[in-house]
Amino acid sequence: MFRYSNKMIINVKGKVMEVSGKQDVEGQEVVTGSNSKAIHQQWNIIYTDKEVEMKTKGVSDWGFHIGRPFYIITKMGSGRAIEVTGGRNLVLKWKAWNKVSQQFFFDNKTKTIKSQ
Repeated sequence: MFRYSNKMIINVKGKVMEVSGKQDVEGQEVVTGSNSKAIHQQWNIIYTDKEVEMKTKGVSDWGFHIGRPFYIITKMGSGRAIEVTGGRNLVLKWKAWNKVSQQFFFDNKTKTIKSQ
């Protein structure tokens, strides 16, 4: 289970999603680590639709809009997105609109982020 708070994606054990080795490069692995609030642990959630009127309706207690697909973009400067590769591995890749392997959604039933 993950929650989104203050640009951090945090699991129930308090670990955050982060770019491995703090390297903002193509193909760099995304892992979990201890929260240091560093830039390599900060993310923007960009929804694939442009639905701006949805301020609170359908928002989970975990900070995500329920069921709406989104991209997870690093705050490190490159604008790279998290992409699922090789089954379950997460890596940084150049953002490609409509690329399914870069889209995620929040499943309110399981309280998890899932890939499309």
